[in-house]
Amino acid sequence: MCYILLITLIVGCTSQTVEEIVETHADGTPKVIVLYFVDGENKTKMATTQYYADGKVELSGQFNPDQKRMGKWLYNYPSGLLWSESVYESGKREGYSCVYYKNGKKRYEGNYKADKTIGTWQFYDEDGKLIKTQKH
Repeated sequence: MCYILLITLIVGCTSQTVEEIVETHADGTPKVIVLYFVDGENKTKMATTQYYADGKVELSGQFNPDQKRMGKWLYNYPSGLLWSESVYESGKREGYSCVYYKNGKKRYEGNYKADKTIGTWQFYDEDGKLIKTQKH
């Protein structure tokens, strides 16, 4: 019994998450930070965040164990306002996606299935007025 507990503790202690700066700006500030799951000698990318030179987040998202995009991925303008958001499953867009103008208003929105547009997509002008609806 003690032997099993000892093995469990040893194995459990070798797994951890580690943040790593993988790219920097010219001034040395982080440009890309990756969160890895480390299990012994295996290192698996779990998430990434990319930064503009002023420290604002440019993009962020997570990866599945196969190193493909999963969940919500967010891209931001240099101002910090949201540029786009998309949901991924196994590296393909799956579900709701929206792109915004620099003023924060929606530019267009719709859904994806296996990285292909589906359903009704809506397009807006810079004032937020619906200007076009397109079925896929």
